[in-house]
Amino acid sequence: MALNVAFYRSSNWNTGASGTVGGTFPGSPTEVASTLSEVFPEGVSDYIGQDPRVRFQKIFVKNEGSAISNVKVFLNDVKHPGQIQIFTGNATDIASAPSSYPTNLSASDFVEPIGLANATGLGIANPLGGTASFSLWIKQSIPSNLATEIGASATIGIVGE
Repeated sequence: MALNVAFYRSSNWNTGASGTVGGTFPGSPTEVASTLSEVFPEGVSDYIGQDPRVRFQKIFVKNEGSAISNVKVFLNDVKHPGQIQIFTGNATDIASAPSSYPTNLSASDFVEPIGLANATGLGIANPLGGTASFSLWIKQSIPSNLATEIGASATIGIVGE
């Protein structure tokens, strides 16, 4: 069975160096692709040269088809392991700035499930009903020895039954 899911921006979508990120599923959602460059546009975040080079963004994954059982998330096409991590949030959580950890989350919460074999459920509702969604926090960490942000790349994969 092919899954019919889409990725959407959270209500507080911020690619700058300051301002709140995260929040709710917006009333008029904007769809984004599953590629990292859609979530963290290269060269526009003002993070180059800043320390720490960590930033967060929250997306919503919405089921636009029939109910999906055993939903799992994984990272595919990861260019440099260690730079991208994910974790589920709740419907309203925020981070006070793009470089701040989201409310009630810490470094130990984020995981790096690279490849289908390492796909993880992350506490996602089972089954994920038709039109239901879940939030996904994405953490990007750029090592200080990289001159630009282009080192981090990945695609988010969703599987289920």
